[in-house]
This record gives sequence, C-alpha cells and structure tokens, in this order.
Amino acid sequence: MSGTGWDPLRRILKPTARRVGIPDFDWQYLRHWSCSYQAEQGTPVEVLHKRLGHGDIRTTVQYYMHIPDVRARAAAKVASNLVKVDFEDVSRAS
Repeated sequence: MSGTGWDPLRRILKPTARRVGIPDFDWQYLRHWSCSYQAEQGTPVEVLHKRLGHGDIRTTVQYYMHIPDVRARAAAKVASNLVKVDFEDVSRAS
C-alpha cells in the first residue's frame, strides 16, 4: 500500500515494539522470528531457505534459525541420555 499513507510498520508495529522494550524494530525481526518459529514447528530448513530467498542454505541456518535456550537444553539432555555413564563404576575402575 505504498503511497496511501498507511504504513503498518511505522504506525502500529514500531510503537508497539517500543512499548514492550524492543527499540529499532523492523521487518527483519519478523523474518528472523518467522523462520525460527517455523523451524521449531518442524518446517524443513530446505523449505525455509527457499521461502526466505537465500542463495546459500547456510545463511538460513546461521543467521535466521534462532533456537530458544529451553530447546537447546532439551537437546543437550537428550544427547546426554544417549550416553549413560555410571560415575561410581568409572571411579572404581581407576
């Protein structure tokens, strides 16, 4: 709606973002959020890469897919459960 005087970013999103503590909000924030959210919901990275129009899939993975700390901790827990170590047995063996 260019030229109509209606600019949702300027009139709605930026003031709302400032009120909740996000200064300098722009469309790029929405691209990052959308990509991260869709990845978390199971959208394949190949699909996100094409939707965002990146020339290299690494750009999508490195700069657009932000994994929340909760998810990172959950992934670490899953990985640690794959390798069960009984530290008492380890100390007795040495």
